[in-house]
Amino acid sequence: MNFNKTSFLHTFLFAIFPIIHLYSINTIEVTLTEIFLPLLISVLLTGIFLVIVKLILKDGIKSGLIVSLMLILTFSYGHLYDWINSEVSEEIGRHSILLPIFLILLLVGSTLIIKTKIKLDNFKIIVNVIAITLIIITIPNFVFAEVSVSETSDELIFSNFQINYEIEKIISIQQEKPDVYYVVFDGYGGTKNMLKDLNYDNYGFLSELSDRGFFAPDSSSSNYPSTIWQMESIFSMNYVPIKEKELSDIEYNSIIHKILRNNEVMRNFHDLDYKIIQYQPNGFVEQEYTYVDQTFCTEDVSNNSKFGITLLRTSILSYLNYLIEIDSKRDGLLCGFSEISKLTDNETSPIFVYMHLAIPHPPYVFDSNGDSVIGGKAQTEEKSFVNKQQYVDTIKFSNKKTLQFIDDILEDNKKSIIILQSDHGYDFGIDTQNPSEIHLKQRFSNLNAILLPEHDDLLYEGMTPVNTFRIIFDAYFDTSYGTIDDKMYYHPYESTTRYKDIDFKDITSIIRD
Repeated sequence: MNFNKTSFLHTFLFAIFPIIHLYSINTIEVTLTEIFLPLLISVLLTGIFLVIVKLILKDGIKSGLIVSLMLILTFSYGHLYDWINSEVSEEIGRHSILLPIFLILLLVGSTLIIKTKIKLDNFKIIVNVIAITLIIITIPNFVFAEVSVSETSDELIFSNFQINYEIEKIISIQQEKPDVYYVVFDGYGGTKNMLKDLNYDNYGFLSELSDRGFFAPDSSSSNYPSTIWQMESIFSMNYVPIKEKELSDIEYNSIIHKILRNNEVMRNFHDLDYKIIQYQPNGFVEQEYTYVDQTFCTEDVSNNSKFGITLLRTSILSYLNYLIEIDSKRDGLLCGFSEISKLTDNETSPIFVYMHLAIPHPPYVFDSNGDSVIGGKAQTEEKSFVNKQQYVDTIKFSNKKTLQFIDDILEDNKKSIIILQSDHGYDFGIDTQNPSEIHLKQRFSNLNAILLPEHDDLLYEGMTPVNTFRIIFDAYFDTSYGTIDDKMYYHPYESTTRYKDIDFKDITSIIRD
């Protein structure tokens, strides 16, 4: 290849690199076809900018370098913004500060390129080599990932994990089947811990739940620190399987997602002729489940736009994307709170409703009265709990709306089962790689309030989410799951380590202390 004749090669490579790199680190959750539209848009826009700059400068090499600089600054902005906020200072890591700096860098860099009298042929070659190297380094990652995921066996080969499907052993279930509402509040901490850590008294809410018949302890713990592991554990009614040595990270996590997608809880309800309904709003797209019959509060979000939203978060358009996301989140939450109690209208089958609410998890979009606010970081797992007062205000608003939909559900059917749980607690100031005992207890403290009509005697202090549906199926459908030991397991859960070298540590004694 003659690099001297490729003035724009590096420009188009920089246009596609951020997309294939983002795909390469998200192969568990994104399919290869989902990157095609972002690639096409990025290449087309890059071509348009190149034509415009070339018409102005009448110099191909300089035009290519200026557009490459613009692409580098555009796609590095979100990463630098996150890094500064996490590792340096939130006061410095503001869009009002960083955006002008990036624009100045683009202006200064473009001016230097335009005014230089030095021949840029050799510099262009160096930039081409850098761009090609980045692509070469990235391509094997997602090619291997695509092959590994496609070859992952559908058989669950973990020696320490077994799917039971107890419902299949029951010939006939004659008794009345209660409607079941499972509501997950993302990042809702335990009441006892919040009083100590945040000086917030949430006992009034627990008292209201108790008055309605709920088992609502002030101290409870999740089994895992991250949503994906906790939900897999809840819906499989078992602990996340230990990674077999022969499995790659990609293969292991692919199987985890398959277990979740085809989970035993939903399969059981499906076999019991329940209609399975999932809350799936735009802005908080959950796992797609095999046995879901219907969704609610759903907006049409294509796979391309899901990937595109994540891509925009890494770019200089991240703030605009953030504003769009929080509006969508606000609308989705209000829809969920208002619509969940209406799902039985004109419904003859029993229903199992799963509603995973992105509240009180940041970004915070409501104050305590439900008025709109903008606060907190974009929705990520790592170090995003940054404003304690807004977190508390969000919980206050959530509590009000929760009591309202509970009353509406029970007014229609007093025999309904209602489960209110959080997947994990909060993590103000946590070092995920080396968390203190205090931070572990904060992250694992959770909400766990359950209404089991006529079977509340089966619930117990210290019960964790992994046993929730074991108890329900045994009590109402004569299965024989029994309960398993309540344990807590930790692995660093920030995005850079969540899917790598999974090695869960048993921290039960720390959390129970």
